[in-house]
Amino acid sequence: ETAIDPARIEREARIPDEVVAGLKELGALGMKIDPKYGGLGLTQLYYNKALALVGSVSPAVGALLSAHQSIGVPQPLKLFGTQEQKDAFLPRCARTDISA
Repeated sequence: ETAIDPARIEREARIPDEVVAGLKELGALGMKIDPKYGGLGLTQLYYNKALALVGSVSPAVGALLSAHQSIGVPQPLKLFGTQEQKDAFLPRCARTDISA
């Protein structure tokens, strides 16, 4: 179990690798990605609640998750990607690859 230390994140100007690993383990990178691609498939309401909770602990971690799921690869790919692109990249975005 890894605790998020917002003071450390701000002081070092980076999110520690163990925090990123914990987010991956929880499936947080795929909050808005359909479960068929390995995501959690949260509705916008529950995504917003999860993001508010994370952001209340660490604004930097909240920003990382928000950027990954909105201006990163997943959202544009969901809206405009071909099925082949979705099959290739959404599972990676949901579990292992941070795109923004």
